Amino acid sequence: DKQRDLTGIKIDPLFPKIVKIDICNVCNYSCVFCPQAKQTNKKIGCIEKELCKKIIKEAYESGASELCLSMTGEPLINPELEEYIFYSKQLGYEYVFMNTNGYLLDEKRAQHILRAGIDSVKVSVNASAKSYALIHGIDAFDRIVENIKQFDFLI
Repeated sequence: DKQRDLTGIKIDPLFPKIVKIDICNVCNYSCVFCPQAKQTNKKIGCIEKELCKKIIKEAYESGASELCLSMTGEPLINPELEEYIFYSKQLGYEYVFMNTNGYLLDEKRAQHILRAGIDSVKVSVNASAKSYALIHGIDAFDRIVENIKQFDFLI
């Protein structure tokens, strides 16, 4: 078989439709399965607000339509979370979501992120009541269940 020579052919890949931004690389848990607790990054904390907004805007202008505001850390630690959600929705993102361990998702914070326009909140509960503390490094199963119930009630 002959191979086709692609030398000189310019291919511009499409920009991804889904963009993930790590708005905070800090976590209030130390889960046994998560590499976040083992990171060696010397720069720990929340992303700078202007940089985050620049990334959000440039990604949208480049063709992104969905935005995830979490990756290795706990997004609810970032005090600017609601502002990023609102800004993203104002730009026109169709779907803005985040993943959280749910510990900081009390009723007040839930109301704020809902008002800001979040489309989806995924709460990671990776253990039963019996093994929760062992897996997550914190005994908060009952608190998480209550936070999820409150959040569901607000929707």
